Amino acid sequence: MNTPLGWFTAFHTLLSMIAIVAGVPAIRELTVGRLRSAAITTFLVTAILTSVTGFMFPYHGFTPAIGVGIVALIVLGWALAARQAVGRSAFWTTQFPLGVVVSEYFLVFVLVAQIFAKVPAMVALAADTQKALFGGTQLVVLAAFVLIAIRTARAFRIRATAYRLKRPQEETARSWAASSAAPPTGRTAPASSSTSPRWCPGPLRDAAPCPQKSRSCH
Repeated sequence: MNTPLGWFTAFHTLLSMIAIVAGVPAIRELTVGRLRSAAITTFLVTAILTSVTGFMFPYHGFTPAIGVGIVALIVLGWALAARQAVGRSAFWTTQFPLGVVVSEYFLVFVLVAQIFAKVPAMVALAADTQKALFGGTQLVVLAAFVLIAIRTARAFRIRATAYRLKRPQEETARSWAASSAAPPTGRTAPASSSTSPRWCPGPLRDAAPCPQKSRSCH
């Protein structure tokens, strides 16, 4: 632990644990349709750093951990690209939440592998028992993340699509409200009185002031 490699290993482990913990609220944010939040940003940054720092350990040939790291970086890159394309189609809208969930799965997969490789109680198990228990645990983890991925992608697509359809309507309503409330350009709004003229809202707002009882005013 007191060697540079030991400190670097601790830093790498800390990054992976932060990413795993941040992944839980990040996935919850996605299920309610949020595209950006502190949890999502924290997860993406720490997950990328975890994969990148994993390649900085001494190289002793290609290992399954290196393969997982390569695939994890590809998935994270795909998720970041899909994040910019959310809303273009149903396909692209679901790719970002799927990328986040799959990235979280890889982190948990490695965590389970490290537990079976480093925890003394697991190491002490017979080889056949350890192999069967490891395979069963990873199968349960995989099944759980498949369900989480389906649920998250579906919920995010529904809420993101609803928000995309609702936003233009809200902007249009605000635009009409602003145009109706604003006086014509270059003129000041007349003082409020029972005999003063009113400015016609909407398409007629740039015309001459209308009498109080004019039918053109609304």
